[in-house]
Amino acid sequence: MRKAPSVPEALNENLNGAIFCEEEAVPAVCGIRAIWVTQANRRKHIATQLLDALRKSFCMGFVLEHSQLAFSQPTSAGKALASNYIGGGYFLVYKTNNLKGSDSI
Repeated sequence: MRKAPSVPEALNENLNGAIFCEEEAVPAVCGIRAIWVTQANRRKHIATQLLDALRKSFCMGFVLEHSQLAFSQPTSAGKALASNYIGGGYFLVYKTNNLKGSDSI
């Protein structure tokens, strides 16, 4: 997993919305491939509630920390969600092409 800068940092560095990742891989417990909410229902904290439910139900008797989640390479809206959900700063990003074989993490 790689750390990606928060949305404001990424947008300040590159206006095309690219995510800049650090070279050093860090562990994550759970990868989020996608979260989708209809346009009419966005900005109502539905995605946040889905992520909270995931953290609470991932493993019985254990609640994942926000920092233990990694996101697939997100859209601009996904970057905003990940950054806001994790609490600003950095969030973990995983590359799907790295998930094959023993060299995945």
